[in-house]
Amino acid sequence: MPMYHVTLTDPATPHTPFLIRAPLARVAQYTAISMFQASVPKAPGGTMPPLDPEGTIWVQGHDSVYPETGPRAMLEPAHH
Repeated sequence: MPMYHVTLTDPATPHTPFLIRAPLARVAQYTAISMFQASVPKAPGGTMPPLDPEGTIWVQGHDSVYPETGPRAMLEPAHH
C-alpha cells in the first residue's frame, strides 16, 4: 500500500506532517484530518469544522523505515 506524507495547510495546526499508509491519497487526507480533529477540544455544543481534504497537501513516497505491506495505518507522528 502506498505511503503518504500529509500536511495540514491551516497555520493554526501545530502538527508535523502525518505519515499514513493508505490505498488512496484521499483516504490518507481524511485520516490526517480526522486524527487532528480528534486531538483538539471540541467547540461549545460539540461541533467540529467539516472534514475538508482541500486543506491538506500530500506527497506520495516510500519511507524505508516502514513496510509498504500491511493495513491502513497512521505511522507518524507516533503519539496518535
